[in-house]
Amino acid sequence: WRGRGCAGEGRERSGALGPPRASASEGCGGDEVPPRGMTDGMDLVRELFRALNASNAAEASRLYHADCRTEHVFSGELEYCEGRDNVMRAWTDELAHHTGELPGGHRFEVTRVAGIETGWGWVRAEWLSVTAPRDGGMPRAQSGYSYFWIEDGLIRRHRSTARDVPV
Repeated sequence: WRGRGCAGEGRERSGALGPPRASASEGCGGDEVPPRGMTDGMDLVRELFRALNASNAAEASRLYHADCRTEHVFSGELEYCEGRDNVMRAWTDELAHHTGELPGGHRFEVTRVAGIETGWGWVRAEWLSVTAPRDGGMPRAQSGYSYFWIEDGLIRRHRSTARDVPV
């Protein structure tokens, strides 16, 4: 499928993302990604963790809304991030500087993905993460959870809370 009327016009979309779905508005507006075939928020979150475990920042970033916001998602000093382009840069940097230290080179083992009762569109994922700096250094293990607000089939908000645990 080729995007039309949106940023990325003329570029092929991966079949893994599914066909476009009808939207309430014509076109995508601004730099919106073409509408997605996936509407289940829990499947969207699972797809995000699959992309991150594959170290695919572009695929992960495509799952975020153009006006997304993240809180406490990335390692280091970056606490807040706004906008899909900035999230893509942050994931690209994160994946370039840290390796996944779980079996298969994964960085996350997701133990549960479920909807939460705070309102329609919220999803919670519980996970264990083990990463290490690519230039050497001690691995860091964390146990945590993330909240996702899903809107129009994309991640609009992503907040994480984690604590260090023994490796």
